[in-house]
Amino acid sequence: MAVLDHPGAFSALTLVGTRAVAPGPPDGDLPDHDRATMSRLFARPIPDWTDREAVGEFAPVGAKILGDDPVAARIWDRTPGTAPAPCMANQTGTVFSRLDCTPRWRERLAGIEVPTLIVHGHHNRFFPVGNGEAIARETPNARLLVLKAAATAIPDAAAGEVAHDEHVRTSSSGVAGSHRGQWQGVLLAGRGHLGRRAGQKDECPVCSQTWRSRAWRRSFGL
Repeated sequence: MAVLDHPGAFSALTLVGTRAVAPGPPDGDLPDHDRATMSRLFARPIPDWTDREAVGEFAPVGAKILGDDPVAARIWDRTPGTAPAPCMANQTGTVFSRLDCTPRWRERLAGIEVPTLIVHGHHNRFFPVGNGEAIARETPNARLLVLKAAATAIPDAAAGEVAHDEHVRTSSSGVAGSHRGQWQGVLLAGRGHLGRRAGQKDECPVCSQTWRSRAWRRSFGL
């Protein structure tokens, strides 16, 4: 976690659907992956990663198993090119198994000093909600936001709730650039760009700044 190694570079932190231990067996007090879900997830045949249509069929099935919306096209488009290795890593999350997780993350949570929002889906079967609860308990100045209708990913309908909670969290903690915190939650909710979503109001629901206004862009350092 970058915030652990470079604490001075962060004014706030939002963690979404994660746990505080490395890939592999969790600590005894943390709930593991749901076995039935994992069996279904990894029982599927691996597609040809260079075949966009095949991946487009593979990804939404996995999302549905996890309880998420099938957003295959958007996920696929985040991988530049069609080289098999990066495509597989992007779709299956294998990159995380290669992370250097020493010293252990969990024992370092107490060193996080910035305002922290822990967002977790109530129906998350990959990392059950007990993992988010543990992070919130062991991280100073942390708040847990459990999304009742969510699983692994943040649904579009919940993006505003996450953004608002992040805004309130950073503002009440006296963090400069609170609008950065307001829209940080929106970005973490699966948007790959800064801009107004279809059907969204033109103004920030907290500060009434217009999307892409000079003040709004300055809050992101743009």
